[in-house]
Amino acid sequence: MLSIEELIKNYEEVVAESEKQYQEKVAKIKAGDELGQGVLKIVKVYIASKYRLQPGDKMAGRHGNKGVVSKIAPVEDMPYSQDGQPVDIVLNP
Repeated sequence: MLSIEELIKNYEEVVAESEKQYQEKVAKIKAGDELGQGVLKIVKVYIASKYRLQPGDKMAGRHGNKGVVSKIAPVEDMPYSQDGQPVDIVLNP
């Protein structure tokens, strides 16, 4: 078992380390990396735009399947399911 003096020493070391980390974080926030007055962080948001596909456009799925649009067919020329729903896309393996 640890003696009371060793426990107090360990406690003081942990408190000192926590205080040091706190002061470093406060200093980092106050420094600001050349940001404007009162600004803590800069967040950049990129918005993807939607447009209609054309032959020659490249497409990629979430699982690494890539391909190029070769033909855009009208709905009446597309295959359909048993309940009459036309498919959105036909992929050739």
